[in-house]
Amino acid sequence: MKKVIYSLILIVAFTFSSCNSDDTPTSEPTVEEIQQDIHNTFDGFVTCMQGYENGAFSNAFQTFMNLNNGEMDSEYADSLVDELGEFEFDLENFNMSEHAGVYNWNSNQYLWNFTANNDNKLVFNFPFSSTGTTNNTTVTIDNYSIQQYNLTNETLFVPTRILGSIIKDGNEIFNVDLDNVTYHSNNDIVSPISFDLEIRTDPMTHHFTLTQNASNHLEFDYNSHNDNSCSTTITIDASTLINDYAFVEEIEDFADVSGTIAHDNLEIRFNAQVDNLSNIDEPTAAQINQLIEAKVYVADSEVGELEYNEDNDDSNIFIIFNDGTRENVNNYVNQELADQLEAVFANFID
Repeated sequence: MKKVIYSLILIVAFTFSSCNSDDTPTSEPTVEEIQQDIHNTFDGFVTCMQGYENGAFSNAFQTFMNLNNGEMDSEYADSLVDELGEFEFDLENFNMSEHAGVYNWNSNQYLWNFTANNDNKLVFNFPFSSTGTTNNTTVTIDNYSIQQYNLTNETLFVPTRILGSIIKDGNEIFNVDLDNVTYHSNNDIVSPISFDLEIRTDPMTHHFTLTQNASNHLEFDYNSHNDNSCSTTITIDASTLINDYAFVEEIEDFADVSGTIAHDNLEIRFNAQVDNLSNIDEPTAAQINQLIEAKVYVADSEVGELEYNEDNDDSNIFIIFNDGTRENVNNYVNQELADQLEAVFANFID
């Protein structure tokens, strides 16, 4: 089963490193052209990550939290939060109307000055750095609402609406919008059955949606982009063997999982008969390939499929192009790529 999971991980890894060519083909591309596109896309993928790491939100976060080589000194941020203690926020059952207003940081007295209002929002103004004297950063929390569930052994409060933002020097670097949230409760557990979530971490925008069409059927969609470039999309349609998906704990609890994983103009369309695969103690490579189908598309044209292979306990995934050419995915997902990404995010890594 570990090999099955490993193969799925490789499929996802390959897809996220997919093709990103600016050329519009007039006919089906050759294998060599597709292979070059994939290599070019790895470079493009790393470039996208560099743009994200160097973006306004990432830079602000690293500076504000004094992040360096994985080490974080959050003394200033901690002090801002600690001084809010006098306002006795109940984060578990937060009442927006009781605390609505504007909180201005007083650098001289090292405390928050609070002005209540009826806008039903929280506004926190403070200097971006501990040595700053001008409140050039604003955190706003708006349209916050929760729902109470009385469970067998506890009372639980869960969010149903959140709108928030961070503005630094007049520029919005972060935004979150959670809406259309519904939950299912069986007196022991509360689980979301639908939501719409958008998060903007400048320059990237991430959009998540979850829809439960039946008690054992879920649809999940994710897409992200950077001003219509560096586009990644994931769609998953899953059915479970358990009527209440809140009790799904392992991969064997799923019946079928299908969907797409795409980056720019390359896409993987997959279908996995998880229940049938889980019933086999030691599935062979042939059985895995029979029960997991993954087709490769470039610009909406099928160019091949992925095939799982085992040779002397060595597991690999191959691209089988339309002309029968075989290529190991490891030619793209390798240590060189890992080193490049590690270099991009070196400041976050200890």
